[in-house]
Amino acid sequence: MLAWVEASAEGDKEATQRILDYFRDDIERLSGFLRMPREEAVQTLTLELIELVRTVRTRRSPAAAGCAEEKAAYAAEDAAPKPKTKSG
Repeated sequence: MLAWVEASAEGDKEATQRILDYFRDDIERLSGFLRMPREEAVQTLTLELIELVRTVRTRRSPAAAGCAEEKAAYAAEDAAPKPKTKSG
């Protein structure tokens, strides 16, 4: 699955189709919960999945390097001394 996601993020249409095929049953089931015609709901969920897959950054992908700054910021927040509260 990770290989499909990485390939899809790089524009591989076959990988994208494999992901859509994999989630087809889930998309069909979830479309019944949206307040819109079923066909429109399926289209919406499919489009959202494609957009999500195309923008995802995996640990193995070169695009993941951009996440290093975010991780460093969170690590700095965790390492910072916490203000003392009245109870502690």
